[in-house]
Amino acid sequence: MPWLYLSLEEKRIPSSKVAERARKLEILLAQELESSGETEAVIGRFAKKRLQRLPSSVYWQGLRQWDIRRFSGSQEEYHRSLDLFYEHQRRHGMSRAEFEGESEEGSGPLNWHSIPNIPDNFPSGSTLD
Repeated sequence: MPWLYLSLEEKRIPSSKVAERARKLEILLAQELESSGETEAVIGRFAKKRLQRLPSSVYWQGLRQWDIRRFSGSQEEYHRSLDLFYEHQRRHGMSRAEFEGESEEGSGPLNWHSIPNIPDNFPSGSTLD
């Protein structure tokens, strides 16, 4: 989930479109997992595009508990906050790598903590391993 959202942040997807784009990516990820041989524990494997509760909504709180997600609000609040997040980055000329060093109490928001780089072909060929 963090890689999906980081990919949207890197493309500067506006707050008004991020929920729709994230949904498409989550469904695509489920399809990629299934096509790579994952047969268990893939949310959306059977429902496909009809999926009502997305994996990100299931994992959202756990990502905060494990300190992977640094944004303290709900998923909807995160979506709404992205335009301000982009503006802060633009104003301060910050890349994601520079932004990683900020704390929640610092001069700006920090949405994700120490996430490995997104693989070039993500989500193609993804597995749960």
